[in-house]
Amino acid sequence: MLSRKHRGLSNTIAGAAMIILLFIGVGIGYVIPREAPVAQTITVTNVVTQTVTQTRVETTTATVTATQPATPIKIGFSAPLTGAGAFYGQQALWGAQMAVDEINARGGVLNRQLTLIAEDHRGVPAEAVSTVEKLINVDQVSVIIGTFFSSPTLAVMPIVAKAGVPLFSPVSSSPLIYNQTGVQGNKWVFKTNPSDTLMVRALAKFMFDVKGYKSVSLVAEDTDFGRGIVNTLEAEAGKYGVKVLSKDFVEQGAKDFTAVLTKIRGLKPDVIGLGITGTAQIELIVKQSKELGVKIPLSGRYDIFAPELKPYIEAGEAEGFNTVTPYSPLFEGGRNPEFVKSFKARTGQDPHWNAFLAYECVYVVAKAIQKAGSSDRAAIRNAAEGLEYDSVTGLKLKFDENNHMFPYCYIIEVKDKKFNLQVIETAALK
Repeated sequence: MLSRKHRGLSNTIAGAAMIILLFIGVGIGYVIPREAPVAQTITVTNVVTQTVTQTRVETTTATVTATQPATPIKIGFSAPLTGAGAFYGQQALWGAQMAVDEINARGGVLNRQLTLIAEDHRGVPAEAVSTVEKLINVDQVSVIIGTFFSSPTLAVMPIVAKAGVPLFSPVSSSPLIYNQTGVQGNKWVFKTNPSDTLMVRALAKFMFDVKGYKSVSLVAEDTDFGRGIVNTLEAEAGKYGVKVLSKDFVEQGAKDFTAVLTKIRGLKPDVIGLGITGTAQIELIVKQSKELGVKIPLSGRYDIFAPELKPYIEAGEAEGFNTVTPYSPLFEGGRNPEFVKSFKARTGQDPHWNAFLAYECVYVVAKAIQKAGSSDRAAIRNAAEGLEYDSVTGLKLKFDENNHMFPYCYIIEVKDKKFNLQVIETAALK
């Protein structure tokens, strides 16, 4: 049994030990992690024993830095990943993901990583609506990039406006989109590519002034994109005194063009103006034209870089074909050569315009989030108004009052089995 002196000494030691343990326990919460610090409020409860019969509880609230990573910023992505437009959708997804990976490798935005959530709409407007509703309501994304065809984009525009979610459209080019955004109505939609009105205006000058075509037959898919091309080409032809000999609309994804081509063969126009998106359809038009003996150059809006056309170009069967595009990997200005090299090393393919435009769009979105200082949907939309962006092409871009940017467009012509390139500033065509 301890003496009164020894019991007093023992109690003193025990009390000191308790204080030391208490100090150590509280101090653990202030360890600063090396990565992704997040400030949190944690309640620390200190228990101090006074006597055997009385316990006093003290509650202290302290702000500490925890080690859990920051929540990623979700970006929705709606595109035709299957169906007739699968080539375009896949290229767009590659470009968007490449930009996301680059940004994340540099620390992300607002010290948060970006996450791309992709949905497939197969090029069908109703399915585009379903994908966008899922991204908004289920995935709770902060912003959406899409939808890579004009009709699906027009279908989802009222959806994003009602939900209050910004939509950045990098490829859809129907003038109907331009006429409904920004101060003209839908303030939640932003477009980073030139409209068909401006691109076809540039192409018309090349077709009817430079090339000197005096007559044209128009063939387009029966979509908002196709109808927009035909309407704009017809209007531009009138300005140059060029005769429109025929207008024909075909189902998107059509496989048989013989009836239309047979009619055009009899009309003998100087050029055929197209408004076609599918790469398979372009090949079928060229193949069936050859079979019918139709030797009329193709112009308009179609994919002259489609892999299916390469054999015809190499065989000299596409001489004089020309088009206008919103991007070309042949462009040697700005940082484009470096972009082409990086994309090709990553995918084994040259970047299509869908890849490039999606890539740039991610960077525009990231800059809007950075400017907003938040992943809040309304804050991003507000920050995007009038946003300036330095394009990979070296051009300084800015959203106008209709939430549109005006990058370069490119006139491409096949000559001596090679592509010739002419760069046009679309802002000058407004």
